Amino acid sequence: MTRGFCLFTALLLAVLMASPGMSEPVTYVADDLPLPIPEISLSTIATMTLSDPGVVQQVEVFLDLTHQDVGDLDIFLCKDGRTVQLFNQHGPNTQNLPSVVFDMNAAAPISQATYPLAPGTYQPTAYPESGFSRDLGLFDGLDIAGDWRLWIIDNWPDSEHGQLLQWSLTITAKSRIPGDANEDGKVDEIDARALALHWLQTDEVDWAEGDFNDDGVVDDRDASILAGNWHAGYEGRSTTVPEPDHLAMAAAGILMALQLGWRRRKLIGSI
Repeated sequence: MTRGFCLFTALLLAVLMASPGMSEPVTYVADDLPLPIPEISLSTIATMTLSDPGVVQQVEVFLDLTHQDVGDLDIFLCKDGRTVQLFNQHGPNTQNLPSVVFDMNAAAPISQATYPLAPGTYQPTAYPESGFSRDLGLFDGLDIAGDWRLWIIDNWPDSEHGQLLQWSLTITAKSRIPGDANEDGKVDEIDARALALHWLQTDEVDWAEGDFNDDGVVDDRDASILAGNWHAGYEGRSTTVPEPDHLAMAAAGILMALQLGWRRRKLIGSI
């Protein structure tokens, strides 16, 4: 058995061990509630500021609010300049939106629901001539981190008032690409640099520092994962499996560069 084939086998096992499955959805629940629903106001009624890394693959929105006439209400979710309309003055002369989930995978839009509305899961609905999208997929690819803004607009200045009791976001992140240290969807020189800067470190290292297999150390196994996914995320990247000797040479080249960089830093540090 050739040396190249042995290194290829070790590399393949490392990549398979590090490859993640589908990301699990995470639910973010707003605090500082309840909040009043203002009449004829274009201001944001609530903001949820998130700090988790990663990019959005899917969003669901949960709302629980009281109002004496939900037919007066327009509801929007906004992030990074993108706006999706969730609700468009449906159910005139009926009260409340109790425990409603907006999900693009629901069976029917909320415009087709029976009012008074029962708790359940519905697709969003937008006013056709407004120019707003009703597709929560508009947020796909955005950073999870940042400000998510909820607008609830009461279009009629009357004595019918309401409150936002609860709201939350359930976000599924795009799966990580093994070797993508900065999670920008590509495995490239930036990720190799992050791994090199933390080579053989064991002090609180994580994915961003190059510990792709989560074993608590940045080492040759992580370099193998990086090599096995080199230039993943770039258009035109070959989908054919490389020959064992070619893949072994790529891994070995990265390992040699990392070893030389580590030895140089160690030598300079001892001067």
